[in-house]
Amino acid sequence: MNMPPIVPGAASQEELVKPAFGTDLPKWGRELSAKMTASSPIYWLDITDFVAYAQDGNTTVSGIQRVVANLIMHRDLSGIDIIPVIPEFDRKRVLAADPDAVETLVMLLQSGSASKGDILAALEAVYLSRIELKPRSGDAYVMVGAFWIYYHHDLLLDLRIEGTRIALFVHDLIQIKNPEYLSEVANRTFRRSLIDVLSVCDQILTNSHFVKGEVEAFMRDRLNLWLPVTAVQLPTELPKTARTADENKRFSALAGQDYVLCVGTIEIRKNHVLLVRVWEALAEEFGDDKIPRLVFVGKWGWNIEQLEREIARTKATDRWLHVYSNVSDGELDYLYENCLFTAYPSFAEGWGLPVGESLARGKPCVTSSSTSMPEVGGDFARYLDPFDWETGLSVIRSLLIDRDEITVWERRIREEFQPKTWVSFCHELFGALKSFEPASSRPVSTYRFAPATIFEFGDARLPRLDLEGGPMITARMTRRKGWGPCEHQFAFANEQNAELELQTEVPAGWIVDIYLCLLSPSTSTRVLAVSAGDTIQTVVLTARRSVHKVRGKVGHDGVLKVSFVCQSAAVNNETTRGDAYFGISAIGFVDVAAPDQRIAMAEAFALMGCEVQHPTDGDHQEVLDSVKGARAAIEFLSATTPLLQIPAIWLQLARFAAISRNWKWASRFYARYLSAKPDAARTWKQFGHVEKERGHFESAYIAYSIVRHLNPEDHEVHSHYDFVRSVLRQR
Repeated sequence: MNMPPIVPGAASQEELVKPAFGTDLPKWGRELSAKMTASSPIYWLDITDFVAYAQDGNTTVSGIQRVVANLIMHRDLSGIDIIPVIPEFDRKRVLAADPDAVETLVMLLQSGSASKGDILAALEAVYLSRIELKPRSGDAYVMVGAFWIYYHHDLLLDLRIEGTRIALFVHDLIQIKNPEYLSEVANRTFRRSLIDVLSVCDQILTNSHFVKGEVEAFMRDRLNLWLPVTAVQLPTELPKTARTADENKRFSALAGQDYVLCVGTIEIRKNHVLLVRVWEALAEEFGDDKIPRLVFVGKWGWNIEQLEREIARTKATDRWLHVYSNVSDGELDYLYENCLFTAYPSFAEGWGLPVGESLARGKPCVTSSSTSMPEVGGDFARYLDPFDWETGLSVIRSLLIDRDEITVWERRIREEFQPKTWVSFCHELFGALKSFEPASSRPVSTYRFAPATIFEFGDARLPRLDLEGGPMITARMTRRKGWGPCEHQFAFANEQNAELELQTEVPAGWIVDIYLCLLSPSTSTRVLAVSAGDTIQTVVLTARRSVHKVRGKVGHDGVLKVSFVCQSAAVNNETTRGDAYFGISAIGFVDVAAPDQRIAMAEAFALMGCEVQHPTDGDHQEVLDSVKGARAAIEFLSATTPLLQIPAIWLQLARFAAISRNWKWASRFYARYLSAKPDAARTWKQFGHVEKERGHFESAYIAYSIVRHLNPEDHEVHSHYDFVRSVLRQR
């Protein structure tokens, strides 16, 4: 393994490790301090979201937290030192916690029987055990949880500069690929955080081959970036827990009843509405007493208004629906054991843990044919179209009519399905971390910056860059030294000397003109000395943003370094930004021998300064005028002339292309079908989904609008309509 060297004795113990509180190191901290003066790398495992999950009052483990928990419990399998850390990103401090104290907390949460008081007491012990440390060059900082919970990731930038390599475990890209299922705030936060973290990452791990493909495509198409990505598929093992005699008392309403189980957070993305509609149709055909109960297990999540309306309309909870939250692993084991089969019609997943858990318990699962779920279920599961509840009705109805089929299916699963264990998963993940060979050259940011392009420091333009479908590279993580966290539009230097470093696409030795959009953080002027090679130039800043051009030279390996020295002293309390010296909002560079690049750069900066936001008149102003709407409708209704006037063929081809995620051909086939069947509301909706996947939000908006007109009772389409409308308003 080609790790950067760790030199014993290069730093004193006091520099590497010190108490987080008081003056005395705990015993475990002294042992760690001794290890840090040796040469073996240490892997720092970020558990911030796990402890936040415990602090929020949760008494069981689920989802992402189950991954963190098992890595802690099986850390001895790694053959390396795995130390949990709870960093303070706002203060740029890495705080490690006693692994034994963290393990106690994990065991309490995994038991499902611990009280909130016991969990909070264990959590306090974790916090009290913390020590402050400085990861070394050659160590690895590993993020397997919710990395987007931090406001900024400048601590990772500092670690990278010091030689610590960064490894990120990505669970899914739903906030980017399927943003309609989450809030715009959540999507914006995730997008900004992902772009920042990828810019300093060395290694990426994913929980499925599906997510691996999505991450690689996103980096290639939107970031012009290549990083090694390794898929480490999640387990399908359900934790084995001690069962108690009272385990089934909570489920007395299910005694003697057949039921179908759906496990997962109750939110819009999990598509519980589909199951409610399927059961409503089954009850209408066979009667309430002749169909199995439907059981939802999970916490109530967000954007569930439509589901609540459907439950109220059908009076489902008074007839055939049971909902349970805060279910322990033992209780979940009981529910799996006694169900007929499970159903998981989620629209989008990074993995789909309930599918694997069901099969691991020998229970058949009916799940979605979308995203990663076929990877989990293979040929042991059966599939439905999550956008078409009638396909779900067909699959489930046939099983209920022929119960022998369920028995045969279950027998095959129990005899042939081989669950993947958590031990196996941890072995694979630790192995991937240990075998990784970092690059010999590690610029401060992994992104490659192209000439004649503006790169901004704030995140204000990210939503627009996302909509435009082009590169979303920012200059945020080029701040090598002397900077505070990036704000919405600016980054401010909080030291008199500050540095930027850009890994460019141009060869070493190139002479470039560098364009900088700068300002003074106060009403007084500031004088900067700027150098980017052999010469130093002076620029004068005012409180108004202004663009300055300086001459520079690209250095070794295509790296462009820009250094600033503020020659005007900052005055405390002069501004609300305290001791900020100057601010920067954008940077770009051009080849001095390429006049077309200079013209393009000048034009881009001029246009950026002229941009204004279009006002919207609440809910009364449409986001598409009649001309745009007509143009979009004509484009996709008359894109091609059908060779065969057989609409059914085009519909089948469209559905096949959509299942294959070939959105371009799905769009064409749906357009041909709708030319012959313009009143097919359901097909218009499916067409809208395809256009949204392609990023053609105007066409999707038209399609959803037509569905609302043709079938006002289709409440499902409203959330999709509202999403694309909000997207178009931001353009």
